[in-house]
Amino acid sequence: MTNLWHWLALNWSGLGVGACIGGAFSLFLWFFPNRKEWRAERQAKTNRKTDRRVHEALGSRTIWKGSRGMTGAGFYAVRSDEIAEYLKIEPEAANESLERLRVIGRANKEGGTLADPRPIWIYLPR
Repeated sequence: MTNLWHWLALNWSGLGVGACIGGAFSLFLWFFPNRKEWRAERQAKTNRKTDRRVHEALGSRTIWKGSRGMTGAGFYAVRSDEIAEYLKIEPEAANESLERLRVIGRANKEGGTLADPRPIWIYLPR
Protein backbone atom coordinates (compact mmCIF):
# COMPACT_ATOMS: atom_id res chain seq x y z
CA MET A 1 0.00 0.00 0.00
CA THR A 2 2.92 2.30 0.73
CA ASN A 3 4.22 1.86 -2.79
CA LEU A 4 0.81 2.78 -4.22
CA TRP A 5 0.65 6.04 -2.21
CA HIS A 6 4.21 6.86 -3.19
CA TRP A 7 3.45 6.24 -6.85
CA LEU A 8 0.24 8.41 -6.66
CA ALA A 9 2.21 11.23 -4.99
CA LEU A 10 4.73 11.24 -7.82
CA ASN A 11 2.27 10.89 -10.71
CA TRP A 12 -0.85 12.71 -9.48
CA SER A 13 -0.77 15.48 -12.08
CA GLY A 14 -0.71 13.09 -15.00
CA LEU A 15 -3.70 11.17 -13.66
CA GLY A 16 -6.00 14.18 -13.50
CA VAL A 17 -6.40 14.14 -9.73
CA GLY A 18 -7.00 17.89 -9.77
CA ALA A 19 -9.90 17.41 -12.16
CA CYS A 20 -11.29 14.65 -9.93
CA ILE A 21 -11.06 16.86 -6.84
CA GLY A 22 -12.70 19.76 -8.68
CA GLY A 23 -15.46 17.47 -9.95
CA ALA A 24 -16.09 16.10 -6.47
CA PHE A 25 -16.28 19.63 -5.08
CA SER A 26 -18.72 20.68 -7.82
CA LEU A 27 -20.84 17.60 -7.12
CA PHE A 28 -20.86 18.47 -3.42
CA LEU A 29 -22.04 22.02 -4.18
CA TRP A 30 -24.73 20.69 -6.49
CA PHE A 31 -26.17 18.35 -3.83
CA PHE A 32 -25.80 20.77 -0.94
CA PRO A 33 -26.89 24.29 -1.96
CA ASN A 34 -25.58 27.28 -0.14
CA ARG A 35 -26.91 28.15 3.27
CA LYS A 36 -29.02 31.11 2.13
CA GLU A 37 -31.03 29.02 -0.35
CA TRP A 38 -31.42 26.24 2.19
CA ARG A 39 -32.72 28.66 4.81
CA ALA A 40 -35.17 30.18 2.33
CA GLU A 41 -36.51 26.74 1.41
CA ARG A 42 -36.99 25.83 5.06
CA GLN A 43 -38.75 29.14 5.76
CA ALA A 44 -41.08 28.60 2.79
CA LYS A 45 -41.90 25.10 4.03
CA THR A 46 -42.64 26.44 7.52
CA ASN A 47 -44.82 29.19 6.04
CA ARG A 48 -46.81 26.66 3.99
CA LYS A 49 -47.38 24.53 7.09
CA THR A 50 -48.50 27.54 9.11
CA ASP A 51 -50.77 28.72 6.27
CA ARG A 52 -52.40 25.29 6.09
CA ARG A 53 -53.05 25.21 9.85
CA VAL A 54 -54.40 28.77 9.89
CA HIS A 55 -56.66 28.09 6.90
CA GLU A 56 -58.06 24.95 8.55
CA ALA A 57 -58.65 26.79 11.84
CA LEU A 58 -60.27 29.74 10.08
CA GLY A 59 -62.69 27.45 8.23
CA SER A 60 -63.57 25.20 11.15
CA ARG A 61 -67.19 25.56 12.23
CA THR A 62 -66.67 23.67 15.48
CA ILE A 63 -63.92 25.83 16.99
CA TRP A 64 -65.55 29.25 16.87
CA LYS A 65 -68.70 29.43 18.96
CA GLY A 66 -70.57 32.19 20.68
CA SER A 67 -72.00 35.41 19.35
CA ARG A 68 -69.91 36.48 16.41
CA GLY A 69 -70.45 37.55 12.84
CA MET A 70 -71.09 34.98 10.15
CA THR A 71 -71.10 34.87 6.38
CA GLY A 72 -74.04 33.66 4.35
CA ALA A 73 -72.26 30.32 3.92
CA GLY A 74 -72.11 29.80 7.68
CA PHE A 75 -68.44 30.61 8.23
CA TYR A 76 -67.58 32.58 11.33
CA ALA A 77 -65.70 35.88 11.34
CA VAL A 78 -62.53 35.40 13.39
CA ARG A 79 -59.84 37.77 14.62
CA SER A 80 -56.15 36.96 14.08
CA ASP A 81 -55.32 36.96 17.80
CA GLU A 82 -58.00 34.30 18.38
CA ILE A 83 -56.39 32.10 15.73
CA ALA A 84 -52.94 32.67 17.23
CA GLU A 85 -54.21 31.76 20.68
CA TYR A 86 -55.97 28.62 19.42
CA LEU A 87 -52.98 27.40 17.37
CA LYS A 88 -50.47 28.51 20.04
CA ILE A 89 -48.39 30.53 17.58
CA GLU A 90 -47.12 34.09 17.68
CA PRO A 91 -49.71 36.76 16.73
CA GLU A 92 -47.30 38.17 14.12
CA ALA A 93 -47.03 34.75 12.48
CA ALA A 94 -50.82 34.46 12.36
CA ASN A 95 -51.14 37.94 10.83
CA GLU A 96 -48.49 37.20 8.19
CA SER A 97 -50.15 33.88 7.36
CA LEU A 98 -53.58 35.50 7.03
CA GLU A 99 -52.12 38.15 4.72
CA ARG A 100 -50.56 35.44 2.54
CA LEU A 101 -53.91 33.63 2.47
CA ARG A 102 -55.66 36.88 1.51
CA VAL A 103 -53.23 37.41 -1.38
CA ILE A 104 -53.90 33.94 -2.82
CA GLY A 105 -57.67 34.27 -2.29
CA ARG A 106 -58.25 31.89 0.61
CA ALA A 107 -59.23 34.46 3.24
CA ASN A 108 -61.00 37.78 3.23
CA LYS A 109 -60.16 40.72 5.46
CA GLU A 110 -63.03 42.87 6.67
CA GLY A 111 -62.96 46.01 8.78
CA GLY A 112 -63.66 45.82 12.48
CA THR A 113 -66.56 47.32 14.38
CA LEU A 114 -66.77 50.58 16.28
CA ALA A 115 -66.39 48.69 19.54
CA ASP A 116 -63.38 46.71 18.31
CA PRO A 117 -61.58 48.14 15.24
CA ARG A 118 -59.28 45.12 14.76
CA PRO A 119 -59.80 43.44 11.37
CA ILE A 120 -62.02 40.40 11.04
CA TRP A 121 -60.96 37.48 8.84
CA ILE A 122 -63.39 35.31 6.92
CA TYR A 123 -62.72 31.87 5.42
CA LEU A 124 -62.96 31.50 1.65
CA PRO A 125 -63.25 27.84 0.63
CA ARG A 126 -61.35 26.79 -2.49
